[in-house]
Amino acid sequence: MVRQEEGEHGLNRGSSGAQQRAEEFVREIAIMKKLSHPNIVRLVEVIDDPGSDNLLLVS
Repeated sequence: MVRQEEGEHGLNRGSSGAQQRAEEFVREIAIMKKLSHPNIVRLVEVIDDPGSDNLLLVS
């Protein structure tokens, strides 16, 4: 099932502080992959789209 959520989330990779935010985001992804609960959508994979600044979160 594929659906598009309203709103934008992500990192502006060219902005100041982007490295720190990227590291925090990577830590958050690692935590999300470990979560296992019936009421939490499971994160299966993260795909970095080299053609754009998009990260695809697969659940």
